[in-house]
Amino acid sequence: VYEIQAHHATSPERRLELFAEIAKLQEFSLSDLHAAFESYARAFREDPGHSSAKAELERLSAAIGASDALAGVYEQVVSGTDDDPQLAIGLLLRAAEIREEDLGQIDRAIQHYEAVLDLDDEHHASADALERLFQQAERYEDLAGIYKRKAKMVPAAADQREQLVKAAAIYEDILDKPNDAIAAYQQVLEVDPADVESIDRLIELQMQLGKWASLLESYERKAEVVSDAEVRRSLFTAMGQVYESQLADADKAIDAYQRALEIAPDDVEALGHLDGLFEQTSQWRELLQVLERQAELVDDDERRVGLRFRIGQLWRRHLEDPSRAIEIFRDILVEMPDHQPTLESLTARALSLIPISEPT
Repeated sequence: VYEIQAHHATSPERRLELFAEIAKLQEFSLSDLHAAFESYARAFREDPGHSSAKAELERLSAAIGASDALAGVYEQVVSGTDDDPQLAIGLLLRAAEIREEDLGQIDRAIQHYEAVLDLDDEHHASADALERLFQQAERYEDLAGIYKRKAKMVPAAADQREQLVKAAAIYEDILDKPNDAIAAYQQVLEVDPADVESIDRLIELQMQLGKWASLLESYERKAEVVSDAEVRRSLFTAMGQVYESQLADADKAIDAYQRALEIAPDDVEALGHLDGLFEQTSQWRELLQVLERQAELVDDDERRVGLRFRIGQLWRRHLEDPSRAIEIFRDILVEMPDHQPTLESLTARALSLIPISEPT
């Protein structure tokens, strides 16, 4: 009778009431708990927000071990709750809980938690659950993605940084995706431009990939945020090396090395690079200054004499002052009388001054 009435009832409330009565008969009169479960499921489909029908489903499911069927009921009715996202979220969360804890169906649980985030992109509990499940399933690409998603949920910069650094570490250390790691570290710097640790990771990755323009930007960024003079000097020297060796941009390399010298005027490494660059670009006066400074700084006598000799050659060949060159060569011989290059230069100079006699 109840089935016939339910078939002809036009009101969802009336159908729910009749299905509940049918379930009671099946449970208490017929002792058919499985049939009672199905009848309560029919009642629940009429009104997914009806707490009594849901409670009866939960009770009977526990009694007959119908976890899979219970999750299926919740999953089925979610599609009809478009106008009530909070109800849909509650059903999805319960279905996810059943799939994970009762049935061990991790992938199905993940699907439900992701569906919750589609409905509420700041649902922290679902994000935490996905983090846990992705770790458990070793789904590292998805784990990195949820860390980035969680970074958007938290207001504090420190918390955003924590999530993004976790994502970057996965891309870098586990997935071997340096470009994705770079993107994550750059997001960290959008949150905290002075995060030296992330800048250092960027420098390492950009160097590995040969991303020279980006590497130079990272060097410059770090130089802006650190205060240690030695660190800044090393950064400018590194910039110079990139411009010189990788980009063949002598002018910018010179500028970078000169910035290093502004911090440490006795920087022998920067002076050595400028030595080669000024000679390469025929900037003789600038080369002279560098050679003279190097000669003042070196402790090794032979090295110092070699630099003084180059200075003499510079005056003779490029600065057009041979008398100054001779003066320097003579000073060299006072210090090192057997310096063969100087002796040869003076001999050649002397020979060039002897007039050639015409044959008679």
